[in-house]
Amino acid sequence: MFANKMFSGVQNEKGSSMITMLLVSGVVVGGFMFATEAMRSSWGTTQEQTRRSACEDLVQSSLNNFRALGMTSQMNILMPGARNIDPAQTVSTDGLASTDRWPTTAAQQIIIQDNTATPPELYGFQLLEGGITALNSILNKQTDAAGASYCGATLGGRYVSPTTPALLVEEAIPGAVENPNTSIRIQLVNLSTGQISCPTSYPFYVRPAGTTPTTGLPYRIPANSSDVHGLRVTVTTQYTDPRTPGQRQNCSATADFSYPVLKDPQLNASNVNFAIDTPRMCQTTPVSGRVTVAPPSDVLLRGQILLCRDYSSSGGGPRRCAGGVSPQNFSTSNIATPCDRAKLCGREPASVRWIPSGTYGFALEMTYNQLPWNCQANMEVVAVDPAYNRNETRIGSTGRVNLPACNTSCPSGWTLVAAGCPSANCSPPPPPPPPPPEPDPSAPTNTATGPSCTPGDVVCEAYVAHFGRPPDAAGAAFWNATLAANPGMDLNATFAASLEASCIAGDSSCTQSAQNYANIQNANFVSINQGNGAVLTQGYADNIVNNVPSCGYGDSAACGADYLPDVDTNPLGL
Repeated sequence: MFANKMFSGVQNEKGSSMITMLLVSGVVVGGFMFATEAMRSSWGTTQEQTRRSACEDLVQSSLNNFRALGMTSQMNILMPGARNIDPAQTVSTDGLASTDRWPTTAAQQIIIQDNTATPPELYGFQLLEGGITALNSILNKQTDAAGASYCGATLGGRYVSPTTPALLVEEAIPGAVENPNTSIRIQLVNLSTGQISCPTSYPFYVRPAGTTPTTGLPYRIPANSSDVHGLRVTVTTQYTDPRTPGQRQNCSATADFSYPVLKDPQLNASNVNFAIDTPRMCQTTPVSGRVTVAPPSDVLLRGQILLCRDYSSSGGGPRRCAGGVSPQNFSTSNIATPCDRAKLCGREPASVRWIPSGTYGFALEMTYNQLPWNCQANMEVVAVDPAYNRNETRIGSTGRVNLPACNTSCPSGWTLVAAGCPSANCSPPPPPPPPPPEPDPSAPTNTATGPSCTPGDVVCEAYVAHFGRPPDAAGAAFWNATLAANPGMDLNATFAASLEASCIAGDSSCTQSAQNYANIQNANFVSINQGNGAVLTQGYADNIVNNVPSCGYGDSAACGADYLPDVDTNPLGL
C-alpha cells in the first residue's frame, strides 16, 4: 500500500505520473543510445568494408597485371639457324627478372637434339611471352627468398619485382590499408577435372593445347611439360588495420590462367626446291646440288620452327657404261632435324646461307657436295607451331643425281672401241688399199736402178718407178730428209705418218692442216711431175681424209668439201 500511496501521491502532486515520465524518458534515452550504437556499428562495418574493398582492389590489381601481360603477349624470335633465343631478341616482361625467365643458358634452348639417332626435343612454347610464361617462371623458382614454396605454402611466396612496374601490388591506402605485403601462390590445375597439384619435379611448364598427333612425330615433346594443366593463381595481401595496429588482416583473390588452343594456318605455306647439277658426258667427279627452303615471310613472328627429313633412297642398278661410275649406296635415318643441318642423300650440307626475303622473311639455301650417283633425292619440311601443331600436308621435293652419259654410238663407218666411260672411243675405218698406179705414157722408160739413181736410194727409185725419171734436187733433198728423220719406215709410211701426226697436232682445224700439206707437196713435186702437180695435190689430200681420225670424225664434211676422195689418183699410194 505504501507503495501504492506513494505512487498515488506523486502522481497527484505533479498532475501526472512521474513513473510514466521516467519510463518515457528512459525509452527516449535508451532509444537514442541504441541508435547511436547502431550508427557506430554501421560506421565500423562500413569502414571494415572499405578496408576490405581496398584490400581486394590490391589483390585484383595484382591479378590484372598478369592478365595484362597476356593481352599484350608477344613472340620471342628464334633467329634462323639458332637453337637458343638470343638474349638480344627476347621480349622483356615488366616486373619479371630476366634471370628468372631464363635462369640458365639451357633454359633458353628451344631445339634440343641429343644425337642424330633421335628426333629433336622442342620447347617451342618458350617462344611465347606473356602472363602465363611469367607465372610459370615464378613457379619454377620453387621458393622465395625466405624459403617459402610458391606452390606448397599456404600463402605461397613473396616475389619482389626487380623492375618496375611491379607485378604484385603493395601500395598502402591511408586510413584503410597500412604496411601491405603481397604473396602469390601458383598451383597446377587440371583443366578437365579441376584437380589441384604441385609439380613433382622442376622445371615444369604448361604449354598450349593443340591438335598434336600421337604417332609419327618428327620431334619429341618435352616430358616436363603439359597441355592439360593451367595455373591457378591465388594472390593474398596482408595489411594492418589502423584501428587495431597490432593485428594483421588479409584478403585474397584467385584466378586460373591457361594458354588457348593454337593452330597456325600458315603451317602449310612453306615450299622446297631442288637444283642438282647435270653431269657431263663421261664425268667421274661427283656432282653437287642445292636445296632451298622458303617458309612464310612472317615465320619468325609466328614462332614456327622448321624441321627437315631426308627421305632419299639409293637408285641401285648396274653401272651404265663399262669403265664409268657406278650407283652408290648410302644410309639415312629419316630423323627430323633443324633444316640447316638436314642431310640429303645421306650427305651433310657443305654450306648453308640465309637469304633475306621480304620484311621479316628468309629463304634457307643448303649446298651439298659429292652426292652419291643415282640417288633418288627426297626431302620433307615439317613446320611446327608453339602448340606442336604440324603440317597437315606433306611439303617436300624430289630430284635425282643422274649417272653421266657415255659414248654409245659412232659416226657411220666408225667402230666403238669400248662401250663405256671414260675409255670409250671411236676409231675410223681403215683406209682401203690404193690401186696400182697407171703408167705415165709420157714418161721416159727407165728402171728402178737406172743410171741416174744411186743404188739403195729409195727416193730416187720411187720416182723412177712411178714417173720414169729421177727427182729433181729439191724433191730428193726433202724426202731424203724426211726418211732420215723416220728410220725404219719406207717412203709411203713416212709420208702417211707425217700427215696424220701433223693434222692431229694442228689444233682443231683439220682442213687447214690438209691444205698446208697439199701446198707442201705441191711446192716440192709440181716441178717434178710437170703437169701432174694438181693430181698429186688431190691424192695427198685424199690420204688425209682417209687416214686422220680427227679430220674424219670431227671435220669430215669440211674436208670432203675441199678435197674429193679419190685415192686412185694418188700415184704414190699414200
